[in-house]
Parts: sequence; C-alpha cells; structure tokens
Amino acid sequence: DDNFYEGLLENGETKPVFPHNLKTVDKSNYKVLLSTPFGNSLLKEFAIETIKAEQLGKGKSTDFLAVSFSSTDYVGHNYGINSIELEDTYIKLDKELGEFFDFLDSYLGKNNVLVFLTSDHGATCNVQYALDHKMPAGLFDSKPVIDSLKSKLNQIYGKGDFVLAYINQNLYLNHKLIEEKKLSLIEVQNSVATILLKAKGVANTTAIGNINIENNSSGLMKQIENGFNKNRSGDVIITLLPGWMEWGKTTGTTHGSPYTYDTHIPLIFYGWKIKNGTYLPNVNITDIAPTLAHLLNIQPPDCCTGKAIPVPLK
Repeated sequence: DDNFYEGLLENGETKPVFPHNLKTVDKSNYKVLLSTPFGNSLLKEFAIETIKAEQLGKGKSTDFLAVSFSSTDYVGHNYGINSIELEDTYIKLDKELGEFFDFLDSYLGKNNVLVFLTSDHGATCNVQYALDHKMPAGLFDSKPVIDSLKSKLNQIYGKGDFVLAYINQNLYLNHKLIEEKKLSLIEVQNSVATILLKAKGVANTTAIGNINIENNSSGLMKQIENGFNKNRSGDVIITLLPGWMEWGKTTGTTHGSPYTYDTHIPLIFYGWKIKNGTYLPNVNITDIAPTLAHLLNIQPPDCCTGKAIPVPLK
C-alpha cells in the first residue's frame, strides 16, 4: 500500500498507508472528513434523522429524498481507484447502505419505498500507474498550451487579450475585443480549435459555433453537445486522449472525460414494484426521472429528455 500513486491526508502523515491516524488532525479541519469513509457514515445518519423529522413517507403524497454519498469521490481523487483506501471506503459504504435500507424497511416497509442507486461518474487509474503498466496516459499541462495560443493569436490577429479564461477544458474568448477588431467569432473559434488540436494529449477540439450545425446523433460529439450550455460553456472545448487528464498532482486521479471508464456506471432499482432482474442495454442518467414518473403514473418533468427504462416489475 506504500507507493507513489497515492496522496496523503492533511494531518502531517508521511505515507499513504494504514492505519491513518485521525487523532492527529486539527479538530477544526473538517475538510479531512471528506477523504475518509466517515463522511458517508455521518451523511447516512443525517438522512435517517431527516426522514424521521420530516415524516417522509408517512403522508398521502409521495416524498422524494436525494442523498449523495461523496466521500467515495474524495477518497478516489486522493488515493486513486486501485488503492486499499478506496476499497475500504466502498466496503464501509456497503455496510452503511445496508443499515440505511434496513431502516427504510422497518420504518416505512420495503413495499412503500423505491430506491435508485447510481453515480455521477466513474474514474480512471493514476497516470503514473498507467504508464508504469504500459498503458497510454499522460498529464495535460494547460498553462504552456494556453500561453502559446495567446502568442499565436497575437501574430494572426494583432495585439490583444484574446483569451479571457480557461477552466475545465473550456476556453473563453474575448468577444468584445473580437467585435472591436471586426473579426468573425466563428473564424477565431475555428482558428483556436485548430491550434489547440496540435497540443500534446489533445484528441479533439470543438468550436461551439459549429455545434448546432453538425449532425451529432451519437458518439463523442453528441456527448459534447449534451454538455454544452450557451451561457456557461467556453468558445472552444478540448477533449483529451484516453487515459490523459488535467490534474495538478502526480498522485491520485480525476474524471471528466467522455470515455467508458468515466461514463459507464451502475444503476440499481430496489423496493416498490421492482422485481429481481437485469436490464442489459445502455441507459442514460436522464432516463431516471421519466422512469420514476412512469412508475408513479405522473407526468415527467417539463424539461425531461430521457425515456422510461423497462425495469423488471412485479
């Protein structure tokens, strides 16, 4: 368990190994709790007390409670997906979920509760771990890439701060400057996309001015289009190669790619109306809301874009 792939807790420890001595943590540093299984343990207790205090499930109308057990995310970020720490966290989460479901069964009755369990993303292994095992991977350092881009834009279009910001693989251009110089926004976007495409670790670049005119019925471009928001997304979106990540550390790991290791996650339904069985075809996160609406025999949300999943029913 002692290796160079895992991070450390913020308690002065020198090795990422068990036992992690939480007694040395500053009692005011609650942030450490996030990167331990006990963040999930406390959240389970909060969920149970919320159900009791609000009398959820005791009235005539259907109640909905969403609970996000996020310590798995923080532990994964800090130690990576191959770590004993993450394995320990999931073993403990399995126990907490068992106790939570036992409470629901005893407090409301199994046939009066419908539970769905899923995740918002997966993850890939630590970059150095992948490289050491002869797998394609790499760390994308955006600063020299963006610095070089700024210089090239000045050479092409003249002096000016063409790049306002870069965050989460989204690059934001200075629309005001582009307008003042009487340049075509789509032309500049395409120019930026072409320049960034040559950077090491980049698989694809997307100029948002082209998104609405392309036929993206499936695949990578469809995922980018689904994630696009005209009020928030950048002018050019970067997609990194499989195994590559933009991560400011050599330890741990992160997520955010369109590849299977990030997007293939479980979805489990349990309780009311649900029969034991398996549904093999791929479904989307957006299918959960219409599935719940179908089971409750109510209208789906107005902006719902998914479809009801034919889950096995009693």
